[in-house]
Amino acid sequence: MAQKYPETYGEGMICPAYSPDLSPLDFFLWGYTKDRVYINQPKTIAELESAVNETIKSVPADMLQRAIGSFEKRLRMVVVNEGKHIDNILN
Repeated sequence: MAQKYPETYGEGMICPAYSPDLSPLDFFLWGYTKDRVYINQPKTIAELESAVNETIKSVPADMLQRAIGSFEKRLRMVVVNEGKHIDNILN
């Protein structure tokens, strides 16, 4: 059962159970990783695991900073948009 933040703590807004438009992992890292990992078409689980590890280790710091900045922007837009869907607003 999801914790109801506003009801429990007396402040905040109710967020949907899944907010893929918010998390940098969802809107950036998973897609980036998948694209990079499958360039060499790993044939075994060991190759796949190695490719994932190398891809994650090689993400440039400036790219991560931009993803964090985008996350902050998305959070602000959630507040401005009163918790409604924001994905189309940002594009």
